[in-house]
Amino acid sequence: MADHKWLDIDFEFHNSSDYRPNIVCCSIWDSDLDETFEFWTYNDDAIKSDLREFLYARKDTHILRAYMAIAEARSLLAIDIEDAKEFKWVDLYIEWRQLTNHNDRMSYGNQLIGGREVKTYPLGQWERKKKHRNYSKCEYGLAASTYKLLGIKIDTSHKTTMRDIIISGVEDVIECNKDEIQEYCTSDIVHLRNLYTAMVKEYKRLLSKKDFALVHEEMLYRGEYAARTAYIEREGEPMNMEWIENFAASVPQIIRSMQQEINDLFPDILPFRYKRIDGNYSWNQIATKAWIRTLNPDIVSQWKTTDSGDISLSLEAFTKFFSYRHTYPKHCLGGQIVRYLRLKQSLNGFLPSKKGKRNFFDSVGSDGRARPFLGIYGSQSGRNQPSATGFLFLKAAWSRALSEPPKGYICADIDYASQEFLGGALGAQDKVMVDAYHSGDPYLFFAKATGAVPEDATKASHGEQRNLFKST
Repeated sequence: MADHKWLDIDFEFHNSSDYRPNIVCCSIWDSDLDETFEFWTYNDDAIKSDLREFLYARKDTHILRAYMAIAEARSLLAIDIEDAKEFKWVDLYIEWRQLTNHNDRMSYGNQLIGGREVKTYPLGQWERKKKHRNYSKCEYGLAASTYKLLGIKIDTSHKTTMRDIIISGVEDVIECNKDEIQEYCTSDIVHLRNLYTAMVKEYKRLLSKKDFALVHEEMLYRGEYAARTAYIEREGEPMNMEWIENFAASVPQIIRSMQQEINDLFPDILPFRYKRIDGNYSWNQIATKAWIRTLNPDIVSQWKTTDSGDISLSLEAFTKFFSYRHTYPKHCLGGQIVRYLRLKQSLNGFLPSKKGKRNFFDSVGSDGRARPFLGIYGSQSGRNQPSATGFLFLKAAWSRALSEPPKGYICADIDYASQEFLGGALGAQDKVMVDAYHSGDPYLFFAKATGAVPEDATKASHGEQRNLFKST
């Protein structure tokens, strides 16, 4: 792996919610020359042209190495390098997510979380949480991976200050801090080469010789996926902003009405406190926890707890025992709290943003298209996992009507049936698996093949058994 030629690359930009972010600067380290090149591209088309020429001259000989390659690929698109996906990419952000997936050695122990050095512990299946221990999982930013793999603590407060100046988009302020911004940009590529080496070392520890031989090829596949995802992010989702703004204005009243209704249903508990100052309600969590403690002792003993050992008030905790959907009995406080939490979840992002928190409108560009971060490789299965705050299609199905394509166009969501199963079948060249896929229901095919269900079984007649084989 050491024989490859690398371009370690980082861009700084603002207006990321627009089709074309405003590129401020770029820093590149060329491994072949062992030299760092800096480009101040802010409002300078000539420098952007120089940067394009620099990159194209090395396209066929070098691999672009970045941390969060979606951002760098979008930056290439923003300076009119439309074939950004045809460069070779390695994304160390994705590799860090790979290495921490089901790997306690990387996910826990000494970590940098929120800019603080802490020691964290994995929670065993039967272990009770100890109050003095930190059970947080690792973070996924450059500072966190650099700290864990290289033992180097990056000053995250300075990074935040520089990032805030860049994101502000105030031209005079950006120009006044030109040298510091460029230096900050260059600082983000300084550790990439050593970070890559440490990651390769960890892969070598984890994998067999046969699997390790494929690591570089797989890195390039993942990097290409990141670059291709940048095109999706750039296009965004068309929104009817008039509808969305009118709807968002009504959201506080919708929530307030539900809180008042639940209070009327349970006047002896009053799950929500009324605040005379602003006429709003707040969740009376003390009263709710007191009600939970009155439930059947078997339920109380199994109730989900927080890291500190307190009763959890999460949706997950309630739905374990009150798994209602669509219809919520009015005599059951647990069911009504699930109703309330699901409403809050579906309206997430449309409420006014609190300090430091993003809302839906932060992801919307000047062209009325939403471009949230797509959470690449965010799930344990390697799928994208965007936040529901800015990604409309993770919200309740009815809210999708707020997305409206331009006149003369349509939007379509396409879900490929059993695509992971087919991918596994083709990868393994397993004819029986391919036959199972062609049957139309590979999970039921599996159940029939083992004799668990009769040959004439259907999803309707043997749904429970089918689900067991699906999870298997």
